[in-house]
Amino acid sequence: MAEQAISDAKDEKELVTLLEAQGWELDEGGTVRNPGKFEGEHFMVLYFWDMAMNGFEDEEEYDEYDRPISIFHIKAEDRKSFPSLGRTEKIRLWESDQGFVMSDWEG
Repeated sequence: MAEQAISDAKDEKELVTLLEAQGWELDEGGTVRNPGKFEGEHFMVLYFWDMAMNGFEDEEEYDEYDRPISIFHIKAEDRKSFPSLGRTEKIRLWESDQGFVMSDWEG
């Protein structure tokens, strides 16, 4: 049976349960502890990165080196389903030259 996509989670509880079932380790603040691509990022970055990799970002822009940046506009319904987003209005995601996923939360 295929592994459930992270971005299929309907709310924060389901997302955390899914991530833990897939072997992701999160600290008490929701930061990814696993070494690698997402290390040190909040678990919601995994959700939005999965969305971006499937073409569901709201916008895409490029930095001065022509690297893509995926942009998500956070709506009230997103904050209701995923309370850890808090007052976030926008999340930008990109991959560093070293292969790490980086994020910038605005709002």
